[in-house]
Amino acid sequence: MKNKIKKFLGLFIFLIIQDTVLGINSLYLKNNLSYYSNNVSKGKNYNEILNSYKIVSESEKNKVIKYENNNFEIPSHLRKFFHNLLVNLDNNSIIQNKNNIEVDLLADNKKFIGAVFSAEGNVIIRTNNSVLSSDKFSYDQDLEIMIIKGDIKFKSENSYLEASDIKYDFKNKKGFILNVYGSIDFQNLSKISVSSKSNNVVDENFKDLKEPKEVKFNNSSNIKLGNILRKYDDKQSFAKRLTNQALEVNFNPIVNTRFIAKKIDINDNIWFSESLTITNDPFGEPQLIIKNRKFRTTFNEENTKIRSKWSTAVLDDKLTIPLGPRRIDVDKSQNFKWGNGYDKTKYDGFYLFRRFNKIKFNDSNNTELDVTSFFPIQRIITGKTSAFPNNNDLVISPKVKKDAKFFDYLGISAFLKSDWDNSKFITRVNTNSLDFDKLDKAIEFESFFTINLFNEESENHDELTNEQEKEPYKFIDGFTKSKDLTFFGSYRDKTKNGSLGEIAVKSAYGVRYDVFKNSVNNDLKIFSERTFSIGNYESSSRLDSGNLVNRNRLNLSFKKGYEFPIWKLEVDEFINKSYKYSPVVIPQGLYWGIEGNVDFFRYEDGDMQDLFQVKTGPKLIIGEFKDNFLDYTELSIIPRFRFNRGKSPFNFDQIVDNKVIELKASQQIYGPLLMNFSAEISLDKKESNNDALINPVLDLSWNRRAYAINLFYNLDSEIGGLNFKINTFNFKGFGKSFDN
Repeated sequence: MKNKIKKFLGLFIFLIIQDTVLGINSLYLKNNLSYYSNNVSKGKNYNEILNSYKIVSESEKNKVIKYENNNFEIPSHLRKFFHNLLVNLDNNSIIQNKNNIEVDLLADNKKFIGAVFSAEGNVIIRTNNSVLSSDKFSYDQDLEIMIIKGDIKFKSENSYLEASDIKYDFKNKKGFILNVYGSIDFQNLSKISVSSKSNNVVDENFKDLKEPKEVKFNNSSNIKLGNILRKYDDKQSFAKRLTNQALEVNFNPIVNTRFIAKKIDINDNIWFSESLTITNDPFGEPQLIIKNRKFRTTFNEENTKIRSKWSTAVLDDKLTIPLGPRRIDVDKSQNFKWGNGYDKTKYDGFYLFRRFNKIKFNDSNNTELDVTSFFPIQRIITGKTSAFPNNNDLVISPKVKKDAKFFDYLGISAFLKSDWDNSKFITRVNTNSLDFDKLDKAIEFESFFTINLFNEESENHDELTNEQEKEPYKFIDGFTKSKDLTFFGSYRDKTKNGSLGEIAVKSAYGVRYDVFKNSVNNDLKIFSERTFSIGNYESSSRLDSGNLVNRNRLNLSFKKGYEFPIWKLEVDEFINKSYKYSPVVIPQGLYWGIEGNVDFFRYEDGDMQDLFQVKTGPKLIIGEFKDNFLDYTELSIIPRFRFNRGKSPFNFDQIVDNKVIELKASQQIYGPLLMNFSAEISLDKKESNNDALINPVLDLSWNRRAYAINLFYNLDSEIGGLNFKINTFNFKGFGKSFDN
């Protein structure tokens, strides 16, 4: 039975993460643990090295190659590191060229035999920011062949490598490395400066590198399969919410990675291995490894490209998942191609999708087009669909069950994004059928053009943003303020309105002006938002949901909120090996939040609606999520009260659910198994037409330090799916070698 379950789960996840990124990184992105995805600053790659130099002959046994430039940066992979080291060697151990680039070679025995320089016993080759040690070293100055043997260790500021043998031919730019273990920071892979001005000194002590220290979650990405309607953070700017809604799937660049291989062949700027295994886990026995056949890394001027013929993920040395061929551009965000999900309303149940390669419209890559095709498998199998009204009905009319046509078996999504210095343009078009007879009931469209008019932030804004997104309960003083002007338009956009459920807005267009401010001061988080918008809307009538009404609407909104800790337990700053189930230190404590907002709505026919809303309540987080049983609990109970007057002519913005409790609960059941539940509990029976629970979501997750898998299902919208996440970390030290 266990084997059947493993095979089924492996097959299911294989369908889910086809063409996901090898070595992608992800935080355990759950509202219940309050882990938030973040943006990652992209390091620039350099692949330029001096090829012109002068040979100054002092004797037949002493040649020094002098570079023409005073300051330059080189890639950190070993070929070019060795090139810059070895061309400066002589038998005096310490060499300094006219540009003040020092190279230090120490050994018990050093000698020249003809053109061959050799060193044996405790060999150390050192620059100010890179060190290599070995048992033996030799370099033939005529053939330009370098050979290093025995207990080889190399480290720089961001990378570490162990090997038994290294050979490299500088004339033909070919070589190999045997029995390799390494740890690489991919974001800084190509930035090792050998300038004498560099202050980042690396010593030859390798003893303290084995155990990872100061291990901390780095950044996040998420493979989200399905279309669950999660609530977006109210504190995010309007422009960012638009981007998040449109870009539900995005993979950040990979960063720290450990790897092992029996042999790596080097051919100029290409590194190749028949079999190479990597892991994102910093600790000795990794929870997740990815085995790669015919692994190839190419270093060029623009970025580092990684390819593999076939890759396989192994979870906890038990479950094997085939991933297929991998293609990664290290400094670019990655998107998967194949996946699946479940959406009963839109696709009649289970569906597959395929994402095509991005289309870039200019060299600066600030305008991109993403196209995705959808295959409603359940609709194809049954030959029936319940996703559309009758052809002659209104677009908001109730959906009916009917025979599916051939063109109902394919859907298309297109997403166009263009960024400038202070503006963003987004257009998204979706259709769950290509049948032209019902295209007006199948297509969805939304477009936004946002101009940032003003932006101000504290000097520590980057630290504030990064740390708060990784650890939202870490309070760092600082602030950010922005003003945005947005022009918007949409067709058949959907919005949720509490117990009224999901409501379609046939069309909307207009303009809005937003002012946002977020600040932290002495453990007090404050956020505020002011919005003015005017637009035209066509949607279902409040008085008769079967009829459409069209009105101009003006909205003025003010929102302000506070969050602060009542009690915080002192916890570790960094994780260690005992954190088996979480990539971050759990922020244990009792937190309190309060939020209020006022809205004024005015409609062209004289209708009006005013709202005052306040919600306040506690969030309790206890447990370290390290032990096997009931070691993590999170509970949030936030009563929300609305006071309103007047009525809207529409259903979609009519104020309902005046008395509600927002509930979120998470509980470790056993080991990595976590149960999560979120919903709104309506206390106003008169306005809750159906059940008292509004938008209930069930979530069962399997959490490990290195990865997480969770199944989720929305009981109201009948939408579910599966998330697969891979976590990466920043840490000092480079860890121990692991089994392949």
